[in-house]
Amino acid sequence: MSYSQKPIEISCVGGNVIKSSGLATVSILVAGQRIRLETIVMDRMINGVDCVFGMDAFKELGGVQIDGSGKTVSFGNRK
Repeated sequence: MSYSQKPIEISCVGGNVIKSSGLATVSILVAGQRIRLETIVMDRMINGVDCVFGMDAFKELGGVQIDGSGKTVSFGNRK
């Protein structure tokens, strides 16, 4: 993992702005796939949330599918 303590500002949907702690390159394992991502490091997250995926992560995982109930998530181009 590489880390750069270079805070950036993130504009939220509600209009407020939050500051990050820095940027990092990480390797994570998701559904048996290891992917390397550029990440934004935060001091705090919403209670119970460890990670928020962006569109770049979904692309690296080959897409994402959520079933009609919203309870099952699968990654990759499965039909």
